[in-house]
Amino acid sequence: SKYLESLDTLYPHIDWRGILHNILVPNSKPLFHIFYDDGVGGTGKSTLLEVLTKIVGEGFTSNILLDQFGNRFMFANMLGKYLNVGDDNGKNDELQNVGTLKSIITGGRVTIDRKNISPIDVRIFAKQLFATNILPYIDFTDGGIMRRLNIVQMNKVIPSDMKLCTLDEEELGHIVYEVLNANDLTKGENELAITTSPLYRFYNSYKDKTYDNYKTFCDENGFRKMNIINFEVKSKFITSF
Repeated sequence: SKYLESLDTLYPHIDWRGILHNILVPNSKPLFHIFYDDGVGGTGKSTLLEVLTKIVGEGFTSNILLDQFGNRFMFANMLGKYLNVGDDNGKNDELQNVGTLKSIITGGRVTIDRKNISPIDVRIFAKQLFATNILPYIDFTDGGIMRRLNIVQMNKVIPSDMKLCTLDEEELGHIVYEVLNANDLTKGENELAITTSPLYRFYNSYKDKTYDNYKTFCDENGFRKMNIINFEVKSKFITSF
């Protein structure tokens, strides 16, 4: 696959075939992938999601963004889909509605509201893929999400002289062949999900790690504050990392 070779050139440390195998093969984990570039842009994130959409088919792909998970009317779009591809998420300082996302990626039931029709409880099996400029903060102590999360940093701008291949049926066939013969990703825990936490940043900024100083830090940087009980519990996790 010329496309996979171009990814290998840009990101030689990333197992692209394993990632795509994990996304395209049923019953594999993690089920939640975030591709981000720290605001660089032009790094190939959208093209990667376009390739996956072409392989699976637009009819089997929904497009719910991370910041739309608070709208239960949107979930109906995921029913019967294989992938949910959320491109151009922009900047999400903190991932809201984590409980709903967890229910979806762990195979739990979620309630879908439908206009002028009674709500229904369903399971959604679409794997969740997101491209974003800035990696959002995720509640890192939630093991159900952490075990199913894969964070991929794509921060290399595609060179202007790099020859781009045509993503036609023949090229997509080569991609699928290589992906099906790759090894799956088996572990989703990712250090980046922890180090983006405001609490982690606080512990690396203040010598006196009191709750009052933590509140001051959050106020100064625009972070949402957790209560003192969660602060004490999650601080133990941070100090063991």
